[in-house]
Amino acid sequence: MQKRLLTILCLLIVVGILTTFFILSDKQKADDKNILLSNIEATSISQITIQRTDKEDIVFQKQGDSWFMFSFVKTRVNMARINAMLHILQSRSFAQIDVKDSPLTPYQLDPASVVLRLDDHEFYFGTTDPIDERRYVLFNNTIHLINDSLFHQLRQPPMFYVSTRLVPEEETIVSIQFVDQLVTVVGENWALSPVNSTIENKQLNSLAQAWQTGHASEVREYKPVGIFKKIIVTFRNGRTAGFDVISTTPNLVLGRSDLGLQYHLDKNISKKLFLPDKNIK
Repeated sequence: MQKRLLTILCLLIVVGILTTFFILSDKQKADDKNILLSNIEATSISQITIQRTDKEDIVFQKQGDSWFMFSFVKTRVNMARINAMLHILQSRSFAQIDVKDSPLTPYQLDPASVVLRLDDHEFYFGTTDPIDERRYVLFNNTIHLINDSLFHQLRQPPMFYVSTRLVPEEETIVSIQFVDQLVTVVGENWALSPVNSTIENKQLNSLAQAWQTGHASEVREYKPVGIFKKIIVTFRNGRTAGFDVISTTPNLVLGRSDLGLQYHLDKNISKKLFLPDKNIK
């Protein structure tokens, strides 16, 4: 009987040890999953700089709630691009290597081809791991292995970052001046001058909405090639934006000479930016 009790006691001790081991093991795995590249808050960042060894730097600055690019052209940027760069701050780190224990050369970090600077915080991008294709990133004397979702974006040309919106989100349009037509907001609706009875009020509302929310499929550097018809958009605060009609075929291209940008639009949005009975050529 005593031998049986001793056996049961030994089994209980073994079970207790194994249970503790698995609990600690699970906790360690959970802790490993929670290791982040940094503890920096994205909202604290006010300047972003992309440095490439073979290209000029691209600089972004936050002004109020908006981000602007200050290299090449000064203009608003695509917030999806900014958010992607800021997201690196909270990226999961799958492995960590102290630089004191390993040379930088095998990770192509001496020198790094791309450096992302968020205020004074510098992230150096190296090569990818040959097995899981995650990328090595050096930050604060530690080499981290993170998902490779940002590196190729950082290699893109400046126009990749420009906002594709025709009109800034915070601006409100009050009039659109075509060559011989003026569309103006009157109360909650829109009016056309000179009056055209074949055009319904809902068509004017749709046109104004298309300008207010329209996006280009691509933004390129402005390249003037002649004299164009102009469309003048006026905002509630009195500011204006002048668009040159650079091309209408095969697709519509609108230029902003003041910003050094030209917007390439697909046919679906292009036809909404002009009144239906007008030939825009």
